[in-house]
Amino acid sequence: MIDRYNAIQRGVHAEEIANKVLKGTITRSVGYDLTIPKYKVEVRSRCQNTDGPIPRATVTKTKMHLSDFIVFIQYKDNIEKSIDIGVILHTKSLMALYKNYLQKNGSTAHIPLKKILKLSHIDMTSRLIIADNNFKESGLYL
Repeated sequence: MIDRYNAIQRGVHAEEIANKVLKGTITRSVGYDLTIPKYKVEVRSRCQNTDGPIPRATVTKTKMHLSDFIVFIQYKDNIEKSIDIGVILHTKSLMALYKNYLQKNGSTAHIPLKKILKLSHIDMTSRLIIADNNFKESGLYL
């Protein structure tokens, strides 16, 4: 079993708690991480203060074209790496921002989280915190 810090750094923790909330299946396929009935979900996560002064989410062309929804999770920069923000939105609603922040390589976009939060989304933060607390109580990712 990997520890909490490494699970968060590798994105495994975010996938696991998002999956618990969405009641899906972890697939870790190219372009998406979870499947829920009829939909593919990509999970992106970051820790505060790892991107400098502007928190961001990184998405690629493959993720934008293969996923139906994207979950963004931001962890606090504290010893526990507790969850700060968790949202889900339709991938299509992110397309304009993706195109606006597309890097010169033509595939990757680093989108400021504050811009994403202005889009129509569902706030999953409290449900993700509950799932995370359940993991902690069960001894998973301590």
